[in-house]
Amino acid sequence: MRLDRFPTPADEADAIAARIAATVHRGRYRPKDIAIFYRANHLSRVLEQALRRTGVPYQIVRGTEFFQRAEIKDMVAYLQLIYNQRCDEAFKRIVNVPTRGIGKTTVTRLTAFAADHGLSLLEAARAAERIDSLGKRAQQALQRFVDLMDELSRADTGKVRTLLEAVAERTGYLKSLEDSSDEEDQARAANVHELIDDAGEFDEQCALTETDESPLELFLQHAALASDQDGLEESRDAVSLMTLHASKGLEFPVVFIVGLEQGILPHDRSLQSEQPHALEEERRLFFVGITRAQNELYLSLAAARGFGERRQPAVPSQFLQELPLEELQRSGLPGSLASLEWEEPTEDTDADDGDWERSLDWDDDLDDISRRTSSVRRNPRQRSKVQISVDAIRPASAWESADSMPAAGVQEGRSEQREEEGLEQGAVVTHPDYGLGKIVHCDGKGKNKTVRVQFVQETDPRSFRAAFAPLTVIRRSATERES
Repeated sequence: MRLDRFPTPADEADAIAARIAATVHRGRYRPKDIAIFYRANHLSRVLEQALRRTGVPYQIVRGTEFFQRAEIKDMVAYLQLIYNQRCDEAFKRIVNVPTRGIGKTTVTRLTAFAADHGLSLLEAARAAERIDSLGKRAQQALQRFVDLMDELSRADTGKVRTLLEAVAERTGYLKSLEDSSDEEDQARAANVHELIDDAGEFDEQCALTETDESPLELFLQHAALASDQDGLEESRDAVSLMTLHASKGLEFPVVFIVGLEQGILPHDRSLQSEQPHALEEERRLFFVGITRAQNELYLSLAAARGFGERRQPAVPSQFLQELPLEELQRSGLPGSLASLEWEEPTEDTDADDGDWERSLDWDDDLDDISRRTSSVRRNPRQRSKVQISVDAIRPASAWESADSMPAAGVQEGRSEQREEEGLEQGAVVTHPDYGLGKIVHCDGKGKNKTVRVQFVQETDPRSFRAAFAPLTVIRRSATERES
């Protein structure tokens, strides 16, 4: 049993996806042997993205993939209609969402008018007063919808997050969910917030990319790609993602439980409830998840959750203090967290840890890198998963059939012989166990070539056969870049 703490949920998801990909690649387990549990559905978003990036096949068990959820489709439909005002499919989905007095009969008559005059539905709505078959109330409702869409189109200033926030607020969509006492509506509201966070992360990526396409267009492509997943059957070899509630009665050789933070597990509602059984039900749910693991159990949490102004320090779940310490391996838990005597983190200590790797100057000496990352360094003898790279993991097609999988007896830390391009002195690399490092020496050529790597988290350099080393080049050496 292992407990890891990561700077952000994205780091948590990337590390889990990379560990799964490496485990499957080495032949220790098949994807179908592995499950990831979470307390609330909105937590699946970053996990799904990380698994897609690594090419790990997955399925949502007893639930729906993030971009297939109704509230996410609704929000994306607003964006589609803003981007393309002739998108009739998006118009039909949102014209009465949330309810604004535009029923099926109105839409049917509007559609007939649009077809007769060669107009899109939004264009036809602009001419609603000319549609004799519509009553005055329906005409006014359509005009208000047109005015809303015009207002939202003006809110498109190039930042998708800002635009989504405007859609969620000005349509009244988010408020209608948050004001509801229905637990499912509260979960839908959390999903909308998660989509807004996704847009914020997307904006950051767009700022680093030169392209002629608008951010909104690129985000819609991103959403469409995420939605275009083949349906997975229970018999398919895929990692299972599910809520803790859905895990009841199931067992897996390997289980990951994520988001073990106060407010998530236990859920906010149980902490605020006056019913004594509410917190006990959350505790029982946690231990149900733990007992689903047959061989290996990985528990994890983030130091901070949310994006932008919503980013807040996270407090580890009180349930973790009830685990047997002698059986628990721990990493990424600085200070009092390492002994599970938890204190609430402050914003100036842990909340920004996720930025440390992105801020590095890769041409620095590793000693400088180590000094600049000292606030998040672990015990030199502990292995960290935070810096796992997921960019070069073998794609899912490589293990779709048993014939293509490496033998189960492959020694851990080794893989099939591969090209060692880029593994030159001065290159910055990552290793799935040791994290971030820099190649300090190379010797030999071809399959006999060896490299020595000084890792940030390690005291002494480690040697690898370049042809077999599970090293991913993050930045090539200065000599190679110049050539």
